[in-house]
Amino acid sequence: MQICYIKLHQKETITLAITLEQLTSYLEDDELMGYTRDESMLIPFRSKGNEMTYIRLSLQEDGEYLQCTISEYLNLNATAYREELLTKLLELSRLRKILKFGLDPDDGEVSISIEIPIEDGGFTQGQLRRSLACLMQTAVGERYRLRVLMETGFYPGETKSEVRSGRPRRKYKYSRGTSALRRIE
Repeated sequence: MQICYIKLHQKETITLAITLEQLTSYLEDDELMGYTRDESMLIPFRSKGNEMTYIRLSLQEDGEYLQCTISEYLNLNATAYREELLTKLLELSRLRKILKFGLDPDDGEVSISIEIPIEDGGFTQGQLRRSLACLMQTAVGERYRLRVLMETGFYPGETKSEVRSGRPRRKYKYSRGTSALRRIE
């Protein structure tokens, strides 16, 4: 039996895995504007209903860790259907892979974030695009349905009996104008 010993050395110089300037240039290439401050940047965009939403990009650990966050996405204290909302948020986190929802128990604020450990590897414009697209798609696409869930306890696209029973969900199409569900064959 052989035992290998690995001696870890501290880095002589600290090299940033990514800088705020690189993030800014990636955003400029995609014609996105952002406001910078310290090691973070705010990117405004309009979601459905002309509602202004901000994505905060924050570099941490000398540029080796990037966090993309939408704060104040929803407020859990504004609903009587807390359990249903938390269950749906967990399900969406599982489906979106790189995305996670967070809850501040003190004030009920729900946030969305993507956290990327860059370490000593590179970070590409494509990775930034994918992260921002996932955040924007969720912010725009899910907010309406989650607000319906918060008001009614019912997530558009599911029947109440399927949610309670845990049975596999059938595919439904939600019609906004009529508040009706139609099964997709």
